[in-house]
Amino acid sequence: MQRVLVMGSSGSGKSTFARRLSAMTGIPTVSIDALFWKPGWIESGRDEFERRMTEAAPSSFGPTIGSSLV
Repeated sequence: MQRVLVMGSSGSGKSTFARRLSAMTGIPTVSIDALFWKPGWIESGRDEFERRMTEAAPSSFGPTIGSSLV
């Protein structure tokens, strides 16, 4: 397994599912929300978000969690 995208609405269990899948496979989890939102729920700019995604997502990564993609 190289990549899994877990999408869903708030409270749907996507973070729990992704953490369990990561634990089973040993592949780290990437949270899109954590990369997009700055402290205080301030949005990242498009360029900054793309840079953070590129840095956090090597060529092979595991479960990715998000409620939306920009």
